[in-house]
Amino acid sequence: MTMVGALLAGRILQFSRKKCLLIISLVGFVGISLQLVESIWFIFLGRVIMGLPQGIYMVCSGRIIEEHTPPHLFATTMVMMSFLSEGVVSLTTIIASTGLPDPKDINGNKTSEYWRVFIGFPLIFCVISLTGLLVFMKYETPKLLIS
Repeated sequence: MTMVGALLAGRILQFSRKKCLLIISLVGFVGISLQLVESIWFIFLGRVIMGLPQGIYMVCSGRIIEEHTPPHLFATTMVMMSFLSEGVVSLTTIIASTGLPDPKDINGNKTSEYWRVFIGFPLIFCVISLTGLLVFMKYETPKLLIS
């Protein structure tokens, strides 16, 4: 679904950058919340729903960075965005995996609810994104407003 989201992103971005980010943050919030239900079908549905905003986000964030940064800093800024997004994923995985039960403890793995922390951790980033969009991003990008 990430590829489908990336393909749809171009059409969505024609209308509004800010609304696009708001919508994908809300859809991501719903997708993550569905994954926290202890049912394989809800987890599967949540993963499918989460793929869409991930693809749109990668295209949308690149476009917003392009429209806000000076041309001579664009390449550096895009590398930093890629580095930070991959770094956050890696750091999240490392932090979340520290609380998992010992792989040899069969009963501990069956009864542990720690998987909810691991899957629900991105909710923090959805809330930060929504808060930042509503508080700090007051207007659309200048390039969109001019066109």
